[in-house]
Amino acid sequence: MRLPIPEEIRRALSEGTGGPVELFDPQTQTRYVLVPADEYARVRDNGAAAIRETYAAQDAVARAAGWDDPIMDEYNNYDAPRRSRRNS
Repeated sequence: MRLPIPEEIRRALSEGTGGPVELFDPQTQTRYVLVPADEYARVRDNGAAAIRETYAAQDAVARAAGWDDPIMDEYNNYDAPRRSRRNS
């Protein structure tokens, strides 16, 4: 859906610091953030990629903390007793 920008919001955009404009719906108590479409597209497109780029660092930190120790394999099966009771 594409809507024209009301004058009050246009003023807030032009007088602002260049950052996003926060909108608030008092009826639903919902907050919205108005950002330029090109910024939204950049965040949307890079969001998943940026998270994937951290996987190697997360893995290194987990290894350094001992999560690759065989004793930690028990955590892979922490739910097994409950599952076996449910399936019985």
